[in-house]
Amino acid sequence: MKRNFLNNIKSKVMRLNKIFLVLLVAFSPLLKVAAQQIPVATQYIYNGYLYNPARAGQDPKYGNVFINFKKQWTAMPDAPITGIATFDSRIKSSNVGLGGYLFTDNTHIVHELGGSFSYAYHVPFSQDKTHGLSIGISTGLIHQRFDFTEAIVENPNDPTISEDNERAIAFDLSAGADYFWKGLHVGIVAPQLFNNKLKFRDSESDQIRFNYNRHLFAYASYKAMLGSKKNWSLEPLAAIRWVKAIPVQFDLEALVNFKDMAWFGGGYRSGSSFAKPEAAGMNVTAGAGIKSRLAINYSMEFLTKKENRNAFGYSHEVSISYKIGKRYEKEFQDLDEARKKIEDLNADVDKAKEDAEKAAQDAQSAQEKADKVEKDVNNLNNQVKDNTAQLQKMEQITKEYKAGTAVSYKKLGSVYFNLDSYELTKEAKANLDALKDPLNKFSKNSFVYVVGNASQESGNMYNLLLATQRAASVKKYLESIGVNKEVIILSAGEESPINAQATEEERAKNRRADILISGE
Repeated sequence: MKRNFLNNIKSKVMRLNKIFLVLLVAFSPLLKVAAQQIPVATQYIYNGYLYNPARAGQDPKYGNVFINFKKQWTAMPDAPITGIATFDSRIKSSNVGLGGYLFTDNTHIVHELGGSFSYAYHVPFSQDKTHGLSIGISTGLIHQRFDFTEAIVENPNDPTISEDNERAIAFDLSAGADYFWKGLHVGIVAPQLFNNKLKFRDSESDQIRFNYNRHLFAYASYKAMLGSKKNWSLEPLAAIRWVKAIPVQFDLEALVNFKDMAWFGGGYRSGSSFAKPEAAGMNVTAGAGIKSRLAINYSMEFLTKKENRNAFGYSHEVSISYKIGKRYEKEFQDLDEARKKIEDLNADVDKAKEDAEKAAQDAQSAQEKADKVEKDVNNLNNQVKDNTAQLQKMEQITKEYKAGTAVSYKKLGSVYFNLDSYELTKEAKANLDALKDPLNKFSKNSFVYVVGNASQESGNMYNLLLATQRAASVKKYLESIGVNKEVIILSAGEESPINAQATEEERAKNRRADILISGE
């Protein structure tokens, strides 16, 4: 009975999923729900200018052209498709860098197009300009369009659905800074600095707005050269992003590079927090360089929870970059050759010192070599054991993934709302307080589902929005009192009544939010 109830809810939500998507995107400020409003590109590890205008023209040797294409969550219909093109370059031998950024971001009926121009100034702390501070600013326009002719709705004659496009343009401003020293970069950037609003026409009022919330993005990375000939490099990166009203998100990336000819790496992106990884994701990336100018990169993202991977699928991202500029190529080549000769001489001096020390300590050195050989053998044995255990673990995960996981649902209760309201009453809060301990006793793998409902006094679209707001209010309160489960909201609108609603008493019972628990 409980499973049939949830299946009924899911079937009705699927019929309204595209309207619900529009509501979440267009009315997110009303729902007190925030989302990532700027294009999310995994490959900023290849192009720092993607997020920070201070990185424009930071390379004094070359300008950079970068084209990026990303398709997200391939298992979902009408999932986001993003295209980005950037250009940045230093102005001759000055400390000024300029850049340009264009993007298009489409999710079903929501179409976004934007462009910006960046100015950066690089303050050198050393003569070779490998140490310094970059500051930058970026300004541009964002055009957002809702094409309601592509929407699939239950009632095409609903007056709240426009038969045409709704569009608006907003001014955008971003600012950032980047401290660099050889292979180190530490930076912070604030996109959508002005919190601008887009206003759209509505058939009943003129109050529909879309807020571009201010973002904060901070990162640190270090490119370490490895090997005696410095042919290899390892570049770890850690980043944190913050948007008002949603949890802080963390990124961890690492990239291994061989002579700028081939590279590979991977990363982890947190969900709502490290302690709640249900929405967390991972990525793998690889690329190749052609004649030190042209580079091709590919990245694939996937959610860490196998149930979510089945539902959302994978994200794919491809980019092509090209370095331009020959004005100072000969001078830089001469400098590189001179630096290499100095490094070789230093290496010879170090080698001579090592040989002298070795000759003075032959007996001790022989014992140390024997100890080292024994240690290396032990390390190799341990690595073989670790690799074998890792392979067995991956085989087990693959078997579990193919077998699937059976999920059951249990309804724990409901809370009720006043007419045309999504504010929690004292009685509703008391009922939710009573559910805190029972919810926290369930296993860590369980989820809390909150399903919003509405009575039938108003139109279908209004009731769907109101039911969503009710579910969001319950989620916010459960999190505020310390429920340690991931809370997922669903909206049934007026489509799941529990009676005929012939009287006010019956209608009041449909102004509710149902709380369910699921677990493996």
